[in-house]
Amino acid sequence: MLLAVWIIMEIRGEEGVLEALDAVDRVRSGTCSTLEGDTEYMETLYTPEELVLVDIDGEIQSYPLREAEEAILKFWAFLLNRPPNGEIRRLYRPDLAEAGAALHMWERRFEREHPRRGRLDGLPSTGYS
Repeated sequence: MLLAVWIIMEIRGEEGVLEALDAVDRVRSGTCSTLEGDTEYMETLYTPEELVLVDIDGEIQSYPLREAEEAILKFWAFLLNRPPNGEIRRLYRPDLAEAGAALHMWERRFEREHPRRGRLDGLPSTGYS
């Protein structure tokens, strides 16, 4: 249950998905043995085996990393397929689709290429620099 809450309340959108998938890739590849995060409502711990979530009430739930990754990817697919909201005008790179703008912002923020670039629907292998 906490996994769904975390995805909706904390990941929220494309840039959050990119951050979560980067964390998954970093612990899985061994670049980091663990990664910790702290958001508004939850603390997260990524390990090569699992994602551990702790909510503000102290409830702890862990999920196999593969299961968490699959849920994050399903949320990404949902975000890509939702109809655009014509009433909202995005200020950052409105010339790009939401996924492209999120990728551009993520790569500028972290000063490196996202590990899923070109491998995830909606993310080109080149461009947006």
